[in-house]
Amino acid sequence: MSLLRTGEFESDIITHCAAYIRPESTVIDVGANIGLHTVHFAQAARLGKVICFEPARATFAQLLKNVAGLANVIPLNVALSDKAGLQLLFVASDNAYSGLKDTRRKAVLYQEWVPCFNGDAILEPLTRETSVDLIKIDVEGLERQVLEGMSALLTAHRPIICCEIFGGEQSNADPTGTVEYCVSLGYQAFVIEDGRLIAQAAHNDALYTYIFIPRHR
Repeated sequence: MSLLRTGEFESDIITHCAAYIRPESTVIDVGANIGLHTVHFAQAARLGKVICFEPARATFAQLLKNVAGLANVIPLNVALSDKAGLQLLFVASDNAYSGLKDTRRKAVLYQEWVPCFNGDAILEPLTRETSVDLIKIDVEGLERQVLEGMSALLTAHRPIICCEIFGGEQSNADPTGTVEYCVSLGYQAFVIEDGRLIAQAAHNDALYTYIFIPRHR
């Protein structure tokens, strides 16, 4: 809870994201975990809304406690990908590393079936009368699938995208291809280094937090 109050953890990411959130913004948090980013997004978008997705049931229970009283947060206990269906979720010893694939970054405690939806299918009716200004994605290696699943939303709304892209040994199989996919949609790729945004040259796992900004901004 102290992390939620102080924002000390990943404060650089939260600060950069907040710069693109207006009081009336709609923000989407994919892989919300316990709600660290969600809580701060909700404060910045106090007249808007934050739609957050967290598929792990135990983690979702903590998320609900942390967003209790935040009327502008819509928490959903489902996963997003490029297709719908039931998927096995690998629940890791550190819940920040749980995901739809075993990245081997943390020990897997158990697996559970979770509902998974195409992002456009679930988000189109939820964002029909609003403007999505920011999307945060932290999905342990399946970033490309999430992005492809919401390609219509990205084209229609042109939001800022904050996305963790980490190759490692078993995480994102093609981090460069994931970055190039966003670029193909009309985005410029930046990474956060020492608290600053710098233009991305070549993928480096040491700088895995990307900010994608539409070229027209």
